[in-house]
Amino acid sequence: MGNGMLNRRDFLRIGATAAAGAVVAGCVQMPAATSDGEMAAPDEVPREVRLTGHNRPIYHEMNERFTEETGIEVAMEYHPPKWEEILAKFTLWGESGYDGIDVEAQDDQIASLYSFKRWCFDLSHLMTDEERADQADAVLGLTEQVGGFQARMFFFVGAEPFYFNKELVPEAPKTWEEMVEVAKTVTDPENDVWGWRPNAGSHNMNLTLMMVNHAGGNNETLDDEGTLTALQFMRDWVFEYEITPPTVVSEAAEEIMALAPAGKAGMWWMYEGNYGPLLEVEGGMLTPETLGVSRWPMGPSSDELMVHAWGWLIPVYTPRKELAEEFVSWMTQYDNIKWLITDLQITPPRKSMYNDPEVTDKIPILRAGPGWEELTRGAKFRCPVVCHPNAGALSLIFQDAGLFVMAGERSPEEVRDWAANEIAIAMEA
Repeated sequence: MGNGMLNRRDFLRIGATAAAGAVVAGCVQMPAATSDGEMAAPDEVPREVRLTGHNRPIYHEMNERFTEETGIEVAMEYHPPKWEEILAKFTLWGESGYDGIDVEAQDDQIASLYSFKRWCFDLSHLMTDEERADQADAVLGLTEQVGGFQARMFFFVGAEPFYFNKELVPEAPKTWEEMVEVAKTVTDPENDVWGWRPNAGSHNMNLTLMMVNHAGGNNETLDDEGTLTALQFMRDWVFEYEITPPTVVSEAAEEIMALAPAGKAGMWWMYEGNYGPLLEVEGGMLTPETLGVSRWPMGPSSDELMVHAWGWLIPVYTPRKELAEEFVSWMTQYDNIKWLITDLQITPPRKSMYNDPEVTDKIPILRAGPGWEELTRGAKFRCPVVCHPNAGALSLIFQDAGLFVMAGERSPEEVRDWAANEIAIAMEA
């Protein structure tokens, strides 16, 4: 295990050891023996940082550049392919005190777990005041909300814009009521054209979070009138206004990526990363001139986007904290973040990049519609899902709540009461 890589047998062995209450030993490279049997001096041991993240060519290129500039080697292993496996793996590592990894590239839910369990270091000291002020407003808000604890140094902050087909909807609606009226004029069930196709099949957690937030509901309790207003609105799309197809609960991102370019949706929402692919669908009707992007229609309380992000965190169990900090500090230098995001076509965590020509030329969503700064004005993280250690359970509650009402399985009142009970249990767990 000297190279920091885990195979399935290693992982299962670690799990069994942790379950038995034993301490999991770290994969620390030991000094090599000299020819006379003595151990080499510590400064002869190769300096190495051990990383887990996604297997993308750009990461390997950056790791090599980091090694060239610092002399620190990088050993990298990769995240499992499925969310359930990711959650199980990193929860086990945190609970067992596994010290074979020094840096993790993580999303919101794992980072939430690690930060509230204090399984990762506070990285606030790695950021200058100027760099801190340059962070996306949502990042600053999250750090403040969790008591100033900077669990990650971010390399990506994205959001969920409101999209529309200008051939069907010339201008973005400004309010919930206007959205409904516009959607009615577009909807043509016989030709499978619907005014509002809200990408609910696999991403309904984010949709429900936004609707409750826009209605002024309390996402930490789900027991108020704002929550009921949001759930009623979501139900009415299908059963009252008839602007959304009854199949909505099975229309995931893959379906919307085919339906929207085919002219089957007047309005929908997707992630920022879908902007370019929507334009590239073979035979699709969407172009930079016809693919509209805007803020969400204003609800009773707000029209704020809710963001998601990835960043580098350092587990508290690492025996190589200084090397890990050097790696993270290097990776989150301005030019290196720019290098990474323009290669991966992902949106930046720094406000100064919103209008950087070298960035906007490579990431067209930044200049679409009113521009990224306006689209993300007032945006905040998806709390409580990413502001609580029980993130997995909380996300399922929001996912199911929206699906229940849009499928007509339960009334909005029944779902509100069910969700309020479930979230109270999850928040206390």
